[in-house]
Amino acid sequence: MIKPVNGLLSDQDRDTIEQYLEQADQLLPFLINLNAEERKTGLKLGERSHRFAQKIMRYVSKNPQLLPGFIDQNKLEERYQLWDNLYAINEVTSQLAEGVDDTLMAVGSELFDDLLTIYHQVKLANGYIPGIDTVHKDLAQRFERNAPIAIDEEGLNITDNDIDGNVADDDSVGESDEGLEEPADS
Repeated sequence: MIKPVNGLLSDQDRDTIEQYLEQADQLLPFLINLNAEERKTGLKLGERSHRFAQKIMRYVSKNPQLLPGFIDQNKLEERYQLWDNLYAINEVTSQLAEGVDDTLMAVGSELFDDLLTIYHQVKLANGYIPGIDTVHKDLAQRFERNAPIAIDEEGLNITDNDIDGNVADDDSVGESDEGLEEPADS
């Protein structure tokens, strides 16, 4: 069971956070994206090699004769400083990204549970409250296997089906469609 999340994030706070992240992004104009092949073939200088890198840099600064002639010491020091600073930033941003992702999943799980409860209420009220049939049909599209993708006037996807007509996985983790499927004749 996912632990409940108690918190609020105002639109103003969200906007402030987005502005800070945009500022950080602007301070890092040299960031790149690697493809899968580049990630696979590139040498990895990670946690276990951090001390190794520090030692080499210290030894080279004290003993410049250790540096091969084809490696520029200034470039090496710049590259090391860039790597070391990015490494520190990565530690912080990875923790932040993981926390945001986990919290998003937990809040989404709680919200989806509430939404499904409301949907069940709509199903139960269908036929008893005037106008609910339209609401029920609109909401029931979420569980249709071959419903087309539609966009409402606000640009929101009003069906969560993918191109093949399958229910999207991103919001149905842990959800069972059992008992939620609408009969074919409804």
